[in-house]
Amino acid sequence: MFSYLSFNALAAVTGLLARESYDIILCTNGSFFTGVTASLIGLTRRIPCVYNLQDLYPETPVAAGQLTNTRAIAALAWLERLMYRTTTHISVITPCFRNNIVGKGVSPEKISVIPNFVDTDFICPLPKMNAFSESQGLADRFIVSHAGNIGYVYDLETMLEAAALLRHEKDILFLLVGEGVAKRDLQRKAETLQLDNVRFLPYQPREALPSLRAASDVQVSLYKPNAARYSMPSKLYEIMASGRPVLASADRDSDVWNLVNGAGCGVCVEPGEAERLADAIGLLHRDAGLREQMSSGPAAG
Repeated sequence: MFSYLSFNALAAVTGLLARESYDIILCTNGSFFTGVTASLIGLTRRIPCVYNLQDLYPETPVAAGQLTNTRAIAALAWLERLMYRTTTHISVITPCFRNNIVGKGVSPEKISVIPNFVDTDFICPLPKMNAFSESQGLADRFIVSHAGNIGYVYDLETMLEAAALLRHEKDILFLLVGEGVAKRDLQRKAETLQLDNVRFLPYQPREALPSLRAASDVQVSLYKPNAARYSMPSKLYEIMASGRPVLASADRDSDVWNLVNGAGCGVCVEPGEAERLADAIGLLHRDAGLREQMSSGPAAG
């Protein structure tokens, strides 16, 4: 929180005192408060501001259990509506996001739906046998991977519980690649459950990402209850472009659920269902034809 607030304070001073003139401000909400800063600069300097909404605040931290104080939630909701009113235009990444903020009183004419994208020249189907899989000893294992931020919104505890249920399948390895606030607790849980089929790796260099995704047989995008209603991970598009099936946990009728089922690129289960998650992994492990069917369509599209 201090990092977010200090950055936005410095950004506001810099933007207000800058001698350069600009035609437009493009603001992404990497943190909640960037919209406040951009709106302040835009109003003061009379520059139109486009607010690119990647996550819904305060819903995202509330759904993750990070924010529980009712007064803080009410204050952030007031700030959210203030940003929507003072911003010239808003771009959102999914139709559900659009419906959410229209329900908060924003005019539909002020909103554009522009999905995120993936560079398919960088992320594309590659052989499982590659430099990354060989260096990490993954080539002869069935790899179920999570690659990215290890944060509170992701249902990775259930992934570890599924790993415990599948410990008898000796060739299945669960791989968690990345850093984040929830990583230490997950490592402790894996130790407590004595999971020798789970491996943690640190963040990898960007140039290793295509090989990392190719080294996986199944890639997961697991959300806690309600969290998928307020966020759409860009890594879903990367997984699809890599030509590997997606295993997602998300609320029914969320954008994540609709994307995976609509594209036919994977399997969806509801959050917190360790047995169903294990069953889905077991199905994909046994059925190479099903994996191929889920991989070929999205990768080609």
